Amino acid sequence: MTKLGNNQRGFAIIAIPITLALVGLIGSGVFAGTKHEKEQVIDRDFIRQNDLVEISERLAGYFSEYQTYPLQTSAVCGFEVLEKNFDNLPNDPLIDKGLSYCYWSDGKAYTLRYFKEAGKEEVVVFSK
Repeated sequence: MTKLGNNQRGFAIIAIPITLALVGLIGSGVFAGTKHEKEQVIDRDFIRQNDLVEISERLAGYFSEYQTYPLQTSAVCGFEVLEKNFDNLPNDPLIDKGLSYCYWSDGKAYTLRYFKEAGKEEVVVFSK
């Protein structure tokens, strides 16, 4: 067994706290990044909620004028039907990643849907 000299012992005593400090710094950076991403998810879900309120208000105006909602009766998500009838409709904040709002209507009632990122649950808005 070899004995450590005074210089080597001093190095080991200093290296341990420096290593712990670096690990802590890296860990806090990862935590801060995760927190920021969670805040962005909450912000995007808030935008989605507000977008559906706006779309619902526009659909109410459409119904007032025409006594019907734009028809979309196929099983697929029919947001394109709304885009044909309304200018400047809001889109899902992550539309470039394939997320979009869904619309269905038989003319008498409608359903709007989106998926929340936080909790991965579906939110459905029905006409009154």
